[in-house]
Amino acid sequence: MGFQKIANESDFSNKPMNKYDIGLLEITIVKYKDQYYAFEDRCPHMNSALHLGQLEEDHIICPLHKTRFNIISGKKETEPKIPVPKFIKMGRLMHNIKTHDLKTFTVKVENSEIFADI
Repeated sequence: MGFQKIANESDFSNKPMNKYDIGLLEITIVKYKDQYYAFEDRCPHMNSALHLGQLEEDHIICPLHKTRFNIISGKKETEPKIPVPKFIKMGRLMHNIKTHDLKTFTVKVENSEIFADI
C-alpha cells in the first residue's frame, strides 16, 4: 500500500506511545530518542493489545504474558511467562504456542506528520 499518514508529532507531546486504527490494522507508534517506530499493536503470541503494555526504553512488554519485544527490530527477546500451573492441561497447551517477532513498519516524518509504510 505504501506510506500512509498515521499521526502528527504533536500526538507525542505528552506520551511516547499511541495506538492508531488504520482500516482493520491496529498500529502502535512509539517515540524513542526523537525517532518514531511503528509495529502491529497485537502481540504475536495471544493477540493482546501491546499499547496497554509497559514501554521500557526501546522495548515493549506485553501486558498479558510479559513477552519482551524490541520496538526497533521487532525481535522477540523473551518467551511468554504463562502463569498457569503445569498440572492444568490448558497450561501445557498454551505453553507450546509459538511466539513470533513483531511486524514492524518503516516510518518517516514530513512537516510534523508521521507516515508508516503499510
